[in-house]
Amino acid sequence: MARLEREPDIHVVATASNGLEAVEVVKQTVPDVVLMDVSMPIMNGIEATELLKTELPFVRVLMLTMHDNREYIMKVMQAGAVGIC
Repeated sequence: MARLEREPDIHVVATASNGLEAVEVVKQTVPDVVLMDVSMPIMNGIEATELLKTELPFVRVLMLTMHDNREYIMKVMQAGAVGIC
């Protein structure tokens, strides 16, 4: 996070510690891009992305994960993420 905040072209508007909080923060701030971790408590990143895309379909979600399983990646993309890294 600290590295992102040092980038002149990136403005971090909020952070969240779980998927449910992420959904609420995104609904309040309506950012252009969301960096979403797949593995979060309460609501995982896939569930949070699905919910966000139904309410704010124009918000782009880039999913962060350590998983490289093809089936898992397909679930991330089907949830509405525009990319995965």
